[in-house]
Amino acid sequence: MPTTTAFRGGASVRALKEGDTSITITAGSIVKTIPVSVWGNKWVLPTLPATRNGITFTAAGDGMVHAKGTATDWATILVTQDLPAGEYTLEHTLADGVGLFCELKSTDGRIDLFSRGTVKATLPAGDYQMLVSVSPGKTVDATITPILRKLN
Repeated sequence: MPTTTAFRGGASVRALKEGDTSITITAGSIVKTIPVSVWGNKWVLPTLPATRNGITFTAAGDGMVHAKGTATDWATILVTQDLPAGEYTLEHTLADGVGLFCELKSTDGRIDLFSRGTVKATLPAGDYQMLVSVSPGKTVDATITPILRKLN
């Protein structure tokens, strides 16, 4: 699946596969080559739509999840996925403070990463739960894109 990465200033890179490459930019007589590493999104979504504790979660395309409603308790959708050992980043695209977030938890409870900003961690191989949640009492009508990248 193609991966698109946006940069400041409106530039973006669309790659057909993961790996290392470079981009050459020419402006007049100035030529700059920039190394680029393309990492695909390893986040897996559960079967949607689903309603949990007052929140309806729907697929919004391109790995995005839309959540709408008022949470009467923790409203969570999750899928368990086997991940190989390595260094990962977890982040999401959504303004903070909305009450909607993603989380990566090991099934043994030893690892628990929240998507506030970009979180970087070295993970052992194993089963991990990929969660999208709304905290109790929050009213949401928002779309989140969970992003899990394996860096090595």
